[in-house]
Amino acid sequence: MPLQQTQGLVETMEEMAYNYLNELVDRCVVQIGERGSVRKIKSCRLHDLMRDLCLIKSEQEGFLQNVKSLHRSETMYSPPSLMIAKAIPTGKIRRLAICLDENVDKLVPSSYESDDRLRSLLYFCPLDWHPKNKKLVSSLFKDIKLLRVLKVEGMTALVDLPNEIGNMVHLRFLSLRYSYIKRLPSSLGNLILLQTLNLRFHHDSDMLPNVFWKMVQLRHLYLPMYYTARGNRLHLSTLHNLQTLNYVSSRCCELNDLAGLTSLRKLAIQLASPLKNLEETLKGISNTLNGIRSLYVHNLLGTDSGTEVTQIVFSCRHVYKLKLNGRTVELPGDLQHFPNLTKLSLCRCDLNDNQMAVLAKLPNLKILCLMEETFES
Repeated sequence: MPLQQTQGLVETMEEMAYNYLNELVDRCVVQIGERGSVRKIKSCRLHDLMRDLCLIKSEQEGFLQNVKSLHRSETMYSPPSLMIAKAIPTGKIRRLAICLDENVDKLVPSSYESDDRLRSLLYFCPLDWHPKNKKLVSSLFKDIKLLRVLKVEGMTALVDLPNEIGNMVHLRFLSLRYSYIKRLPSSLGNLILLQTLNLRFHHDSDMLPNVFWKMVQLRHLYLPMYYTARGNRLHLSTLHNLQTLNYVSSRCCELNDLAGLTSLRKLAIQLASPLKNLEETLKGISNTLNGIRSLYVHNLLGTDSGTEVTQIVFSCRHVYKLKLNGRTVELPGDLQHFPNLTKLSLCRCDLNDNQMAVLAKLPNLKILCLMEETFES
């Protein structure tokens, strides 16, 4: 099956989902919010009337319950009609979408606290949501063990994830994006069924446990921008299904681990420590780099660097999107021969002035973002 997928003979789950999305757009059920540089749909929305209809039908069918407030003194939710309330048997709902506010004093409706049928919890928090009681968050990972989807984003209270998160072994999707998580326990490695793990925290993370190698089903892994690893290294060579990897740090990861990740399409590399034998390493992982479609290189090595970025970019000749942040000095001389490059973003690159001539020769470029300190002058 992996061979057929590599040759484009079998659709991946993501490709199938995108085709369904396009079909909904063609039927005017879904509206396009934004398209990317290669015209793929990046965001979508529903018309107000269509959204109301979807909410009503989802509750009638028992597909989703929309919870508008969670306070011990208030009603947990207000169904649109008595007919819907009667149509939903107690315990049938498996998915909850919960809107929180600053005064929330519980995270799960009382009627679901001991319900083993709950499979999906999506939390929608106000900007910079700061729970008054940190124990609320800890209880969420202790009490509901059969969840498959959990999204808790934008939480500004600095909390430790409890060890009990390792008991949620059925999780397929876990997102803690933009939250302030102080500590990740080693028990996170028990979540071997995870397909998407988003740890893009809003602050410098504490040491990450070296457990991600156990999650062999992972397809999308988002690590914090700045992190260190317990035991100095994170091992990623077992993640053969990985399609997205942000960020792989040269300080905490071995680039050689990418050799077997031939399904990888989106890659973000952080150059945080000098790389030895880089040319030889890039040759060893060339099969993976040839499949990269979106590349981000963040160079933290300072003034004594730049050639490393050029070498990495030169090895990813089939990218559609390229973003460089940090000292680069020179772009690959044959960048104009990158057949698919349609979006280029540059920031703090300290490029020589003559590099504008390289940019002028990019035939398929549609979007060019020049941010601060792109050129040395």
